[in-house]
Amino acid sequence: MRQSLPGSLNIDDSGRSPLGKLRSSAVAVPAAYAIFGALWIVASDLFLESLHLPTEVSTRIAVAKGWIFVGGSTLLIGYLTRRFWKVIDGMFAALRKQLHETAFARQAADRLAAELERKVEERTAHLEATLRELGHFTDSVSHDLRAPVRSMSGFARVLLEDHSGSLDPEALRILERIDVAAQRMNSMIDGLLDLARWGRSELRIAEIDGPSVDRMLADIWSELSGLEKGREIVARFQPMPSVRCDPRMFENVWRNLLGNAIKYSRGSSPALVEVWSADGWIQVRDNGVGFDSVRFRDVFQPFRRYHSKDEFEGDGIGLALVHRIVERHGGDVAIESAVGRGTTVKFRMEPFPGE
Repeated sequence: MRQSLPGSLNIDDSGRSPLGKLRSSAVAVPAAYAIFGALWIVASDLFLESLHLPTEVSTRIAVAKGWIFVGGSTLLIGYLTRRFWKVIDGMFAALRKQLHETAFARQAADRLAAELERKVEERTAHLEATLRELGHFTDSVSHDLRAPVRSMSGFARVLLEDHSGSLDPEALRILERIDVAAQRMNSMIDGLLDLARWGRSELRIAEIDGPSVDRMLADIWSELSGLEKGREIVARFQPMPSVRCDPRMFENVWRNLLGNAIKYSRGSSPALVEVWSADGWIQVRDNGVGFDSVRFRDVFQPFRRYHSKDEFEGDGIGLALVHRIVERHGGDVAIESAVGRGTTVKFRMEPFPGE
C-alpha cells in the first residue's frame, strides 16, 4: 500500500521513496544482468556439449543463442529504461508541485505578514492617540478637581483661623474634618497623576552599574531617614547588582520601598531595614507591623491600604507605582508579610549584560 505525504514524494509501506528504490535498482539490475548472462552462457554451452551435435549445428545454435540473448537484453533494458524515466518524471512532478506549494505558502505568509504589520501600525497609532487623550484627560481632570478641593480647604481654614471664636465645638470639628478630607483628596489626585505619568512616560533605558546603584540607594536613604528625628533605625545594605532601567523610574521604586520600610517599622525599636540581592531578586525587608497574608493579591492595587490613616499616613499609591514601574521594565514584583513580623518586597528587572 502506498502513502502520499503532503509536499513530498510518495513512500510505500517499506518507508522507501522512489529515489531510494531507483538508487537500489542502479546497483541491483547490472549485477543481476551480469550474473544472469554468465549463467546463460555457461549453462547453454555445457548443454550443447552434452548433446554432441555436429559442429555446423552447434555453431548455428550458438549464433541463435546469442541473438536470443541480445534480443532479451534489449527488451529488458527498454523496460527498465521506461521504468526509470517514469520514476524520474514522477519525482520531477512531485518536486514541481512542492516548489509550487512552497511559493504559494510564501506568498500567503508575506500577505499575512503585511496584513499583520498594517494592523499593528493601526493599533499602535490608535494606542498612541488614546494615550495622548488620556494624558489630556488626566491633566484636565486634575486641574478641574484641584480647584474645588483648594476652595474647600481654603474656606475651611479661613473659618478655622478667623472665625473659630464664633463657632461652637461641633462646627469646629466638622470644619477640621472638611480640611482633612480636602487634603486627602488632594493627595489622591497627586497619586493618580503619578500613576498616569509613570504609566505613559517614555522609557529611557540606561545601564547602571552596581556602585552607582549603591550611591543612589545611599542618597535616598540619607534623605528619607533624615526626616525621622529621634528614631533609632538600623540599615543593613549589601552591594547591589548592575541593572538596565530608566534611572528616574528606578529612583522612584527605591523611594517608595525605603519610605514604606521606614514608615511601617515606626513601632519597632530599633527599626531594621535590610536591602540585598539574591537569585536575581533585589529585596527590601523591614521588621515593622506587616499585614495579613490573605490580602496579598490586592496589595499592588491603587489606594489599597491595610492600616488606618491614624496609624500610618499615605494614600495607598506607593506599591502600585512600584508594580507599574517594574512591570513596564518587563520585571516581576513579589511580597511576603505577616502581621507583627515585618514585610519583604522583592523585585527584578532586566540584568546588566554579563551579570
